[in-house]
Amino acid sequence: IYQSLLHIPLPRDTHNCGEMSLVISNYGTLEYCEYPDNSLNRLYLGGFAIGTTMPYVIKTYYNDEDWVPMDGVYIYEPYPPFCEYSHAAYSDSGGEVIKGIITKQNGYTFSEPGVKDFVIMEYILKNTSSNPVEGLYAGIFLDWNINPSNSADYGGTDSLRSMAYQHYGNIYMGSAILNPPR
Repeated sequence: IYQSLLHIPLPRDTHNCGEMSLVISNYGTLEYCEYPDNSLNRLYLGGFAIGTTMPYVIKTYYNDEDWVPMDGVYIYEPYPPFCEYSHAAYSDSGGEVIKGIITKQNGYTFSEPGVKDFVIMEYILKNTSSNPVEGLYAGIFLDWNINPSNSADYGGTDSLRSMAYQHYGNIYMGSAILNPPR
C-alpha cells in the first residue's frame, strides 16, 4: 500500500482490477493511481469534499483532516457483477463547523474489455441532524501528476460529458459525473 508523505490516518486499500489501480480510504481521499496498471503513479492526491459557505467546507487533503472515519475501508472481490466492490463511511465531525453529515462511499471496478480502465466512486450523503442543510455542494478534487518528470501536463473540460481531465501524450486521466444524468 502506498505510504503518503502527508499526515493522514490509516486505513486505506487499493482497487486493482482491469487496467487501473486506485488507492481509496475511509476518510475521503483518493491516492496513488496507476494507469495503465503497474506503471507510474498518475495522481498526487485527491479527495471528496462538501460545503455550503465558509466556514463549512469539509475535506481531507493536504493539511485538512475534516472527514472522520466511522469504520474501515472494505474491498470485496469478486463481487458480481463487479470485479471489485468497496465501501467506507466517514462523518464531518472533524470540521471547523459540524452539520452531522455522514458520507457512505462505494467503489466499483470492472475487468471486461471496454470497461476496465476506470473506477466508479459513489458518494451517498445523509444528514443525521434535525436541521436542514441548505445550499450544499459536493465535488472531487484531483491533483493529477500524469508525467512526474515534466510539469507540462495539459487539461481540459467537456461540458457535454460533465467531465474534467488532464493529459500528457496519449495518457488521459480525469473524472466525470455519472449521476444525476447529463
